Amino acid sequence: MAMIDSQLRASGVMDRGILSAMAELPRELFVAEHRRPVAYVDDVQPLAHGRFLLSPSQFARIAQLAKIAPTDRVLDVGTASGYSAAILSRQAREVVAAEHVEQLGQLARKNIETLGVGTVSVVSTDDALATSGQFDAIIVEGALDGEPGDLLKLLAPNGRLVAPILKRGVAVVGTYSRGDRGVMFTSAFDATMPRLRNDVVDDEFRF
Repeated sequence: MAMIDSQLRASGVMDRGILSAMAELPRELFVAEHRRPVAYVDDVQPLAHGRFLLSPSQFARIAQLAKIAPTDRVLDVGTASGYSAAILSRQAREVVAAEHVEQLGQLARKNIETLGVGTVSVVSTDDALATSGQFDAIIVEGALDGEPGDLLKLLAPNGRLVAPILKRGVAVVGTYSRGDRGVMFTSAFDATMPRLRNDVVDDEFRF
C-alpha cells in the first residue's frame, strides 16, 4: 500500500505492528462517506461536530512513541470514529477509547462492533477520567493547550502518555514518562493539527 511506504516509513515509522495494522484496517470505514476516496491521503480527516481523525503519519508517529506492549492497558483520548482504537487494539491487551462527542462515540462503538474487535470499550471522556484504574499508555488525538494533569493521574508506574502540546501555535508532540523520579517530558516532533477540543482554551488543559 502506498500509504505505508510514502507516508509512514517516510515519516520514520518502523514499528511492524503499527505498519501491519494500518495496512490491513479499512480506514475508509471511519471517515465521512463523501471523503472515502481520499481516506488514505496524509491529511487530517474532518468529521462531524468539529471532530477529526489525525493524518495517518501523525497518528502512526504518536502510536510508535507510546511503545505499546501486548500486555498494556491503553487509553485512547479523542478516538472520534474509532480508527485509532481499532489500530491500537492490534497491539494492546485492552483499549479504552474515550470520546467527548456522544454521537461520535456511538459511531465509534458501531465501527468497532462491525470489525468484531472485542478488546475495545468506547466510553465518554468524563467516564474515562473518573475511572479508578490506571493505564500503561495514554494517547491524545489532538492538540492540548497545556500539560494534561488529569490524564497524568491515570498513568501507571513506567507508563507513557503521548500528547501534542501547543506552543506558539505549533503542536509539540512528546512523551510524558512516569519513573522513579516522577514524570518527565521528552519532545519528539512538531506538527500542525487541530485542538482536541475547540471549546477548551485554558492555561492548564482540562476536559
